[in-house]
Amino acid sequence: MGERTQVHKATEEPRNVQNEHEEVDFETAISLTGYGKFNYMLNLVAISAVWSTVFETSTVSYILPSAECDLGLSNLDKGILNAMVYGGMISGALFWGFFSDTLGRHKLLIAGYYLLAAIVVSSSLSQAFWILTVFKFLGGFAAGGPFAILWTYIAEFSSCQHRARAMMIVGLYASIGNVATPALAWLLIPQSWSWTLFGGYITYNSWHIFLLASALPSFLAGCGMLCFSESPKFLMSCGRRDEALSVFRRIYSINTGNPPESYPVKSLLEDKAGVLTSDAPNNRLSTLLKLGIKQMKPFLHKPHVGKAALVFTIQFGGLWGMNTVRLWLPQLFAIIEEYFIINEPVSGIGTICDMLASHIGLKNVFNETLIPVDETCVRVKIGDTMYVYSIIVGATTVVFSLSASSVINFLGKKKILVIGYVLSCCCVVSMYWCNSMEMLLALASVFVGAGSVCTNALMSVVVDLFPTSLSKAEEDFPVLGKDRFIRLNAFKDFAAPIFTCFYAVRESTLKNNTMASLPGTLAFDEYGRPFIIIRDQQNQKRLTGIDALKSHILAGRSIANTLRTSLGPKGLDKMMVNSDGDVTVTNDGATILKLMDVEHEIAKLMVQLSQSQDDEIGDGTTGVVVLAGALLEQAEVLLDKGVHPIRIADGFELAAQCAVKYLEKIADSFPVNADNLEPLIETAMTALGSKIVNKCHRQMAEIAVQAVLAVADMEKRDVNFELIKVEGKVGGRLEDTMLVKGVVVDKDFSHPQMPKVLKDVKLAILTCPFEPPKPKTKHKLDVTSVEDYKALRQYEAEKFSEMVQQVKDAGATLAICQWGFDDEANHLLLQRQLPAVRWVGGPEIELIAIATGGRIVPRFEELSPDKLGHAGLVRELQFGTTKDRMLVIEECKNSRAVTIFIRGGNKMIIEEAKRSIHDALCVIRNLVQDNRVVYGGGAAEIACAIATSQEADKISSLEQYAFRAFSDALESVPLALAENSGLSPIHTLTEVKARQVKENNPALGIDCMLKGTSDMKEQHVIESLHSKKQQIVLATQLVKMILKIDDIRSPNDGMSM
Repeated sequence: MGERTQVHKATEEPRNVQNEHEEVDFETAISLTGYGKFNYMLNLVAISAVWSTVFETSTVSYILPSAECDLGLSNLDKGILNAMVYGGMISGALFWGFFSDTLGRHKLLIAGYYLLAAIVVSSSLSQAFWILTVFKFLGGFAAGGPFAILWTYIAEFSSCQHRARAMMIVGLYASIGNVATPALAWLLIPQSWSWTLFGGYITYNSWHIFLLASALPSFLAGCGMLCFSESPKFLMSCGRRDEALSVFRRIYSINTGNPPESYPVKSLLEDKAGVLTSDAPNNRLSTLLKLGIKQMKPFLHKPHVGKAALVFTIQFGGLWGMNTVRLWLPQLFAIIEEYFIINEPVSGIGTICDMLASHIGLKNVFNETLIPVDETCVRVKIGDTMYVYSIIVGATTVVFSLSASSVINFLGKKKILVIGYVLSCCCVVSMYWCNSMEMLLALASVFVGAGSVCTNALMSVVVDLFPTSLSKAEEDFPVLGKDRFIRLNAFKDFAAPIFTCFYAVRESTLKNNTMASLPGTLAFDEYGRPFIIIRDQQNQKRLTGIDALKSHILAGRSIANTLRTSLGPKGLDKMMVNSDGDVTVTNDGATILKLMDVEHEIAKLMVQLSQSQDDEIGDGTTGVVVLAGALLEQAEVLLDKGVHPIRIADGFELAAQCAVKYLEKIADSFPVNADNLEPLIETAMTALGSKIVNKCHRQMAEIAVQAVLAVADMEKRDVNFELIKVEGKVGGRLEDTMLVKGVVVDKDFSHPQMPKVLKDVKLAILTCPFEPPKPKTKHKLDVTSVEDYKALRQYEAEKFSEMVQQVKDAGATLAICQWGFDDEANHLLLQRQLPAVRWVGGPEIELIAIATGGRIVPRFEELSPDKLGHAGLVRELQFGTTKDRMLVIEECKNSRAVTIFIRGGNKMIIEEAKRSIHDALCVIRNLVQDNRVVYGGGAAEIACAIATSQEADKISSLEQYAFRAFSDALESVPLALAENSGLSPIHTLTEVKARQVKENNPALGIDCMLKGTSDMKEQHVIESLHSKKQQIVLATQLVKMILKIDDIRSPNDGMSM
């Protein structure tokens, strides 16, 4: 009953969806996707796909006259070549049919067309009859399956209203392919091309090129199929209804231009008639034999046995007759054209058999031996008529297909089949008495055109008659009729056991070949789907489901709890000691996580989360990790309640979108004006409030603001951080930190007697050393006498002098050299009164060039006055009793380059000060780029928590729990701030939250500094909107990814953090 119901559903009109939660069948679902751009794109790819099979089955007919002498072909050889393609199709029929219903249509289409393209290219190199025969057999094997699968594939993407027409259109493409084949042959084969390759082993003639060109449609079809997805009807038959629904939504979106979510179907009805199930895997031969018989059984029992027998018989006879004539037509046209040229016949010359009997080199066309009388090969004279008439036959087929596609819905498929087969029969019988080329052309055109229409119509009938698990195998069986030498009944009786034996051998071979590279044992279920049994399971640890999720959550929360106490202005520092004993004291989240020795993969994701926030924003690295840990904690609570992790993740995503929208709503515009720096300084002080530099954070904030504004492009709202250099020197106090509007280089003048202060300096920036030129190859210099040594010394002195003079002649008053120079050159520079600095690093060289407007010169010969840099003052600084010296280049031509010079009591303090300054610079940079701000102290998080909690009350689905959990997670930030400030977390948060609701003031937060007011606007505690949005989005994305991991495989006994 189930199968009969399925057939009825395939033909009835689709019903409308009354309820969005109603489960609908395939026909209703596909009809609601419409007919549009997606179907047009599929039809475009189908052109190449159909042509690939047409070319493979027809090319032999056109190369036979040309290849007859090249390959030494007899008439028997020609028949074998024509039959080999269909022999390959027969051998692969069950192979393709079986795997298309187990592995799917889409994968096999892609693999089949690429395989066919490779085989056709290889066949073009054939130099012997047996080689071409083998390749044609393989080509038939590769072409038959995808061609039959294509019909099912296209039909399953068409609704019942358009399915018959879609089948006829595909048939039309085949008809057009029958025109394209002789046209391509006409273009290439008559050419007198011939090349000898590989020392004479391969001769490449024009018919070889024709074979090569015929591989193009197969390659294009394989590429085109990559753009599509699996058939939705196949997915429904496998029970994969969610995947099928996604395909329907994609088709709907492409056809209508509407978003996929607006597709009216929300659930699909289970395809009980064709659901494929898998039992315990068993690869014994007996099981495989049973599987093959099971695949064939439905065709031998009611209700399919009668329909299957009828379809087999009709298509066997139709394809037998049509292909018998179609494949020999080019050869017939060539032979009969030659006969008329030689004999100049008159009306009533005789039958077509009389014409064939007079073919040069044959005693009689019916001679049983089919051996030529004269062993010398006589080429058939090939004129244009053969190709023109073949094109006319193909064009007639196109006309028939167009006509049939227009009237099939009016006449019906049954009448089309009756009319077509009767007309074909009359034409083929009449061919016996034709006595002219024109009569043969007319009869052949009608015969082939009508037969093609009938074949296409019958394919459409098959799709409607049989359920999806049988229709593909049903379509493959008609391929058997294409070879007139095979009896259908014998094939049906023996195909199933032969195929299952072949499958067992193939499975054994595949296992032996791949076992060495697999981590276990390869096995197959009863439908041929492979799976791997992993070896050494006893030595591996595996967590799945809730256990795996809780392991992830535990690792993430551990990282978050580590950073929780470092959040806010009263946050505590962490001391990190590496393996070398280097100590780092910091409360910067990104730095702490970077220096932690983390092994757990989820914990590493938390580290990367903080690093992403640091790279993008430069601030908020601790808050984003604390928020992610809180979200994981709330997710664990929901998991314990039985909520599915995907529903939790989706709910968090929606809640994050709600929070981000609310942040944009409550954001204020912040004034960024170079004439009023006080608001920016106060903002920078907020960023520095929790850092080690907070005792002089006013001074540090002013330095950060001035540095950013010095390099900022206010018109483009952009800040080039490459123009800001941060240098540090141990010694002095933090209060000694200063901003240098220029460049600070950790070098001194090359000679102690050179002046310590230079004014109005012209700098020569050199990357070439002060030394005599040397050959770039290995060399040695023999000095055999005092005169030689003196000459060498004189040469070096002259070169040094020449180099110094070149610098002086260019007008330089200071030489900056990337390389060093010896004492002699240094002394010469002092004598010539040319101060110099040596061993300046590459980044410093570039920064000096930018600041002074100079050019980096690689050779002394290229130095000129226009390449010199300009600076108003260059001075040497000396620090304490250590006599450490640094150069300061100030009053530069490009005043936008600045250096922040940090002093401190030890290296640790200087490094932490650098990190603090970096955060302040990033905050000011963000305000320059986007001047919208929200208020800190947890005020923004509390406001968003209230907004998401209110939104949860409006949601009726399961996601409302995720919304409330997200709201609770947002409150973890103000709770941590209150706790780290020594306040009562719950009481403080409750009070502030109540005031926010009552006063509708989103600026109320945690008074961490105990200033007596919770209004962060009054305290000027602000954060950039971009930073806060980034924290929420990044934390949510990470938690969503973690919640989707439900399987852990570990090679060791434990997973440490």
